[in-house]
Amino acid sequence: MKNELAVPRPGSFDAAELKVEALALVAALDDDHEIDELVGAWEELRPWDAHLKELGRQGKDTTPMLSAIRWAEVRIGDELPHDARLSDTATSLSHPQRTQFRRLSAYRDAVKVELAKAVEKKNPKLASRRHLLKILDELNPVDATLPDVGDESGDGWEMLFGDMRERLFDLPDESVDLIFTDPPYPKKYLPLYRDLAEHAARLLKPRGFLVTYAGVIFLPEVFDHLKREELSYGWTFSLLLDEGSQSRIMGRHVIQGWKPLIVASKGQWTSGEWMNDPIRHARQKDKYGWQQDAAVAAAVIERFSRPNGVVLDPFMGSGTTGEAAVAVGRQVIGVEADDNRFSLSVKRLIG
Repeated sequence: MKNELAVPRPGSFDAAELKVEALALVAALDDDHEIDELVGAWEELRPWDAHLKELGRQGKDTTPMLSAIRWAEVRIGDELPHDARLSDTATSLSHPQRTQFRRLSAYRDAVKVELAKAVEKKNPKLASRRHLLKILDELNPVDATLPDVGDESGDGWEMLFGDMRERLFDLPDESVDLIFTDPPYPKKYLPLYRDLAEHAARLLKPRGFLVTYAGVIFLPEVFDHLKREELSYGWTFSLLLDEGSQSRIMGRHVIQGWKPLIVASKGQWTSGEWMNDPIRHARQKDKYGWQQDAAVAAAVIERFSRPNGVVLDPFMGSGTTGEAAVAVGRQVIGVEADDNRFSLSVKRLIG
């Protein structure tokens, strides 16, 4: 039978009563609960923070209840979706909180050990989230620098740090005019095109555009992943590659001389200025005087969005889309999960 997720209210508990309340809470948390229930319970537990500090000053052992609160955060991390839209309740959590709770969940065994030590030694510091995250940083030093990277913004641009599958839920419905992006091409990343299409269907304004690069060898799979009732296929442009940019496709023994640029619209296709197909690097480079990739980006952005429109790149990389969008008078939002590329994008946008 499912335990009711009842949250105790702060009160004048002695040490034994605190332990009983904490054990009951942990048992309830470990039962089957939806993300909204868990986040709601955690929100109700927040008044305990100040109350437990006061009880600690009175010499009472607060570690069982502190440990129960940490376990609520682990359970939230268990249930937070990675590839589906966050509920309104879950979006009340900040991005750093969601990231931290997922990390606590990913290392739940180590968290259990530390919380047991906290209770055994009656040491509240060992049950703090800061201490637990420090322990996890030592277990996985690759992750240690990631929480220190924060979102950045400037005049006409905003950079969101993290996984696009999560961060795009921070943006409101129908708030974007153009999504222009270049996802990774290897086969294992193909499901990202499905995530991209799902977000595009929600984020694009009516008659907005999704423009994405794709690898030639997996084009059928990419088209399958991009199929959404809200999105209409428009065109596949050919970006001609100069000799230095051509790739050898070993599985086919083909020297690839072009790159697909797939365009879909949300609803009816909006007519605009004529655009050449194939797209040639040299012509755009002469016009804009930038690196070839930025020149192509500028041409695409001008064709498929209006001045001062909002351009989104969920895979911002080193900032090419951002630089081009700002240069042609658009607002831009970028998402990047790699901290080094994120920093490069910010530097290019700052100028």
